Amino acid sequence: MTKNRRILQVLIWSAVLTLGFLLIFPTSYGLPPANGVREIALTRVLPVFLGVLAGTCTAGRGPGMEDLAGPRAKRCRALVLAVVCAAQLTCLACLIAVVNLLAIDGAIEARDALVFLAGTLFFQALCIISAYLFSGPAYWVIPMLAFFSQVAFPYRRFFEPNRWTVLLTSNPATVAMTVVLVVIAGALALSTHPGIVTRARMHAPVLV
Repeated sequence: MTKNRRILQVLIWSAVLTLGFLLIFPTSYGLPPANGVREIALTRVLPVFLGVLAGTCTAGRGPGMEDLAGPRAKRCRALVLAVVCAAQLTCLACLIAVVNLLAIDGAIEARDALVFLAGTLFFQALCIISAYLFSGPAYWVIPMLAFFSQVAFPYRRFFEPNRWTVLLTSNPATVAMTVVLVVIAGALALSTHPGIVTRARMHAPVLV
């Protein structure tokens, strides 16, 4: 029941954040990069928020229950994650269409819409992988490192984003990275428990 409420909250927050970010796209507010080339628009980080929200659905509130979870529980969890990710992507696509219908100053171009969708899928998979490797505060390490790499070095030149910047461009390099992460995330969801690295450290023998 607790996990069901959390999933509902994730879906609600996903819809609210998506609508809010799309309504102000594009925006003059941006995040300054470390390389000083060109800042990345604040609205471009929407996929990061959606990915982090999806990753929070990986495990139940009670860590002891994970020790009792069998293959059926793993399949159910993987299905829940797939449904949450699909719901986020569907909501994003639908709200992009709605915002374009209501747009006065300009619409979200197909190129930008594709980047939003692909970037969201990338961070969904990345955050799920992080949740299956670490639990607790350590879960944030991988998403925050990826987020920093995206906003610190987004552009190679003023109008040319780096090819690996999933928040700004969609190309064979970003597609390949996304596919690899999705496959890894799916394999982890079907084969193991969340927080496997953290759990291994907790159960490791103490040498006195």
